[in-house]
Amino acid sequence: TRSGPQSRGLGDVYKRQVRESAALAIGLLRRTHPELQQTAADLDGLRERLIEVVRDKKDELRVRSFAALALGLLGDQPFATPYTKDGRMVVKALWEGFGPKPKNADLPVCMMTALGMQPSAGVPDAIREGLKEIVVGKQLHRRRWTPFERSHALTALARIGGPGVDALLKRVIERPGEHAELRRAACIALGPLAPGMTTERRAEFAAIVEDSLKRKRDPVTTGMAYIALARLLAADLEAKQVTVLQESDVTRTLLEAAEMGTSISRGYAVLALAFAAQGAKATGRAMPFYAAAKKLIVNGLATGRGDDSMRATYAVGCGLLGLEDQIDALLEIVRDIGTMPVLRGHAAVALGQIGR
Repeated sequence: TRSGPQSRGLGDVYKRQVRESAALAIGLLRRTHPELQQTAADLDGLRERLIEVVRDKKDELRVRSFAALALGLLGDQPFATPYTKDGRMVVKALWEGFGPKPKNADLPVCMMTALGMQPSAGVPDAIREGLKEIVVGKQLHRRRWTPFERSHALTALARIGGPGVDALLKRVIERPGEHAELRRAACIALGPLAPGMTTERRAEFAAIVEDSLKRKRDPVTTGMAYIALARLLAADLEAKQVTVLQESDVTRTLLEAAEMGTSISRGYAVLALAFAAQGAKATGRAMPFYAAAKKLIVNGLATGRGDDSMRATYAVGCGLLGLEDQIDALLEIVRDIGTMPVLRGHAAVALGQIGR
């Protein structure tokens, strides 16, 4: 074979990609069932090796980033010693690893993500306070943090939990001049938090998010707010509560947005409708809302209401709701070679969701 600078360069790329894959593969050794898990001692050994890679400033940034993600994936696996218990060793290494701003945000963002995936018991109060300072824009670790990095600090802190997290989320959502990245992150964070909230707390956050929609936002931030409202409503219904339903206009907001919103925000609203309607369907509560959501989604799939990308959103909605009466319509889309691949692909995914 021909050897030269170009072929050697390709070899370097392949080597890096293999190492990236290897780092991530270590994280994918995580198992839910205890009998299938690696031994705690072996897992701690893997964590130590990954920490070495993350710390190695001579290594490729992408390899170090994948190693950090792997540390996050192993966050719910067994620990062998009091030093490593609850991710203490990993948390300490990640926090001390933040330093001067790197060439791109991949590494600090992956480290933030990994930090948020460790057990809450292993995260000291001082680190929680440090994350709060990063979120609000203070200088820490000898540098300023970009809004993108701060948004990941917020989602990490929301996963970890603790005093002051609710107040911080409210501040980010309500503050008029807040960066869009942080506001989106706050809305995303509400999704996994919603099931563990009291019904009163869910209703309070629903009111805050609804109020934020009165101020003009970009379509993506607006869409994330719709998703947050849906997750709050669904969690409340699944908990056999109706406080969010009765004390807010979430159902009307979502139905109107899915019917009349801009092309981008309407797509998010359709997905939000499906998420919220899942809660209604699972519990038999708010069935008039479920019927209205289903009708809108089914009609959207049939009539197209926009381009194929938009129609793909309706297909996903059918999948999320498990609408078996739409199997034939989805199969027809999948079989139509004249249809755009994005729609055919999403229709196939929807069929898979229905078949679960």
